[in-house]
Amino acid sequence: MLTKEQKKELIRKFGPETASVLIGQNGLTDSISDEIKSQLKVKKSIKVSLPHGVEDRGAMAEEICTRTGAELVDLRGRKVILHKD
Repeated sequence: MLTKEQKKELIRKFGPETASVLIGQNGLTDSISDEIKSQLKVKKSIKVSLPHGVEDRGAMAEEICTRTGAELVDLRGRKVILHKD
């Protein structure tokens, strides 16, 4: 579990960075989940871009966290920052 200060630092770090995983119109497929897990294993923290037209971005972010075991750091617009120790 990240502290508030650690979350702020990650948000600052990933602010200008482009997302490393883009979720397309097919949604959160098994291959996308596997890619997120793989990148989290190597990088510990990543930025993910949600698809256009998602009605409930919060629910999708929670689904990503559930399927990958990651912690939600931030959700702004269609960008999600995830962390996993």
